[in-house]
Parts: sequence; C-alpha cells; structure tokens
Amino acid sequence: MFDPKYLQGMAAAINQSSATEQTLTAELSSGLRVTQLSDDPVAVAKNVGLSSSISQLDTFVQSSTAEQSLMQVADNALGEVVSQTSKVISLAVSAGNSTMSAQDIASVQTQVSSLRDSILALGNTSYQGQYVFAGSQGSTTPFTLNSN
Repeated sequence: MFDPKYLQGMAAAINQSSATEQTLTAELSSGLRVTQLSDDPVAVAKNVGLSSSISQLDTFVQSSTAEQSLMQVADNALGEVVSQTSKVISLAVSAGNSTMSAQDIASVQTQVSSLRDSILALGNTSYQGQYVFAGSQGSTTPFTLNSN
C-alpha cells in the first residue's frame, strides 16, 4: 500500500533543503552570515558588542597618535633648546677670555641675545593651536621676555 504521509514528508524535506540552499547561496553571494536580526540574534548581539569595542579602541589609537605627535613636537623643541643653550655656554666661556676687545664682547652679547630670543620662541612652541609648554593653560603664551 501507498502511504500519503510519506510523500508529504518527502515534499517537506525537499522544501526545507531548497530553503537551506537559498539561504546558503545568499550568504555566499553577500559574504554575510547574518543579514537580518532574525537570522541569529546572538550573533547580532555579539556584533554590537564588538563594534562598540572596536570604536573605543579606534578612539584610543587616534588619541595615542595625537599624543605621540605632540610629544615629538615637544622633544624636537627641547632638543633645539639644549643645542641653543650649549651655544650660549660656549659663548659665555669665550667671553670670559680677558683678551677679547669691547667689540668682541658686544658681538658675543648680540649673539647671546639672539639665542635667548630663539630659546624664548622655542618655549612658546605651539601644536594644533595650543602652546606645548603652557600646561593646563594651553591657550596662554607660557613665556615672555622681561625687558627689565
């Protein structure tokens, strides 16, 4: 005898296989396993959590990159201050030589004044609109020349 439920079961199995094939074909063509929330709610929740973590890490990387650039600007300025200060010391030692004429001493004084102004400008180095060495008062010029 012929069982009609057998044919219904076979038809249902074929329909299920066809639906599975369509789903897999869609996943392969799009490259996405989850295309809508109902596909896998757990995976969607994990995705949201991972997206949040990635966003936080990206913000951290951007902040770190900006801070690294700021530190490079500060390091370059301080390196130049050291170089300028070494020149001032060298000029001061040479000015201590008792054989220098008044004109030579005046020349040294001019050079030291120029180096002082250069060091002052380096102390007022800015990066992205903020003075590097101004601490929490980044918009205020940190160093000025007292003419007295």
